This record gives sequence, structure tokens and C-alpha cells, in this order.
Amino acid sequence: MRCLTCFSLKDCYAHSSQLFVNNISMANYSKILKADIANGKGFRTTIWFTGCDLNPHCRGCFNSSIWQPSTGKLFTSEVIEKILKTSKPYWCQGLSILGGEPTAKYNIEAVTELSKAFKNAYPDKNIWLWSGRTLEEIECLEHGKELLSTIDFLIDGRFEEDKKDLSLTWRRFK
Repeated sequence: MRCLTCFSLKDCYAHSSQLFVNNISMANYSKILKADIANGKGFRTTIWFTGCDLNPHCRGCFNSSIWQPSTGKLFTSEVIEKILKTSKPYWCQGLSILGGEPTAKYNIEAVTELSKAFKNAYPDKNIWLWSGRTLEEIECLEHGKELLSTIDFLIDGRFEEDKKDLSLTWRRFK
């Protein structure tokens, strides 16, 4: 297992409890896809974090089934290891992070740790993040600036069903 503090591949007893000390274990995820081509450019590993703290929720959200933060599976350091392993092949171009809401207060620290570990392991691969919050809103969150420093592409802002445009590749609304 890789240490999330020093990123050592060996057992790291100095930092072994950090995942739970920082309450990252509060985050849940619904699924991980290997070789996803729908959520970012090229073949990617994609994870959906559960829970959405945006109020009101976006009308027409296609992920309403994962609005509750208690749904899904517990996000742990083993999940980070799984994502790093599935992202290792040369054909995997990066990581995509969706939700629910990845920047929700109960997700953002876990998302940040995942992004840091991914960038450390694969500095030449990119990270895409979808959020209902704007860049400016994310910058104001605890861990927000740190998270933004690790990602390469941010698709931000609330989904607006009346502006939906399926001809747009990633954002889907004007």
C-alpha cells in the first residue's frame, strides 16, 4: 500500500493512520470504471463520489441516485491503490472525478488526497474534475486551492437543464 503522506510504496508506520485521522474515511464512492471513454479525453479511470451538498440540487441531474453521502462504499487508502493500479497502463490517459459532488465537505479531503497521490504516481497523466461549484467557490473551500493545484481540467458550475446541449462534449450546457 502507498503512504498518502510520503507516497512510499513500503509499509509506512509513521503515517499509517493519517487516512482516518484526517477523516477521509467519511467519503464514499459509488463506482470506479477502468477504461472509461465518456468522461474526459481518451481512456481513463473514473470514480464517482457519493453525496451532494448543493442546495437545491440541480434539476435534471443524471446522478440523483448518489446524492446521499451514505450510499456507496467507503473510500479508503486501498481504493487509492486500486485507482493507481488501474491507471498504470500506458493507454490510460488520466483520472476523471465526478459525483454526487466531489467538493462536498465530506468528500473534498479524500478527493484532494486521491488527486495528490495520482499526480505523484503519474505526473504526465491528467485529472479532470466535474463540480457543481464554480472555480471561485471551490477556491474558498477548505482544501479547495490544494485540490485545484492538482487537477488539470475543471468542468464547473451547476447543471442547468433548460440550457442542456448534447452537442457540447464535456459540459453539456451553454
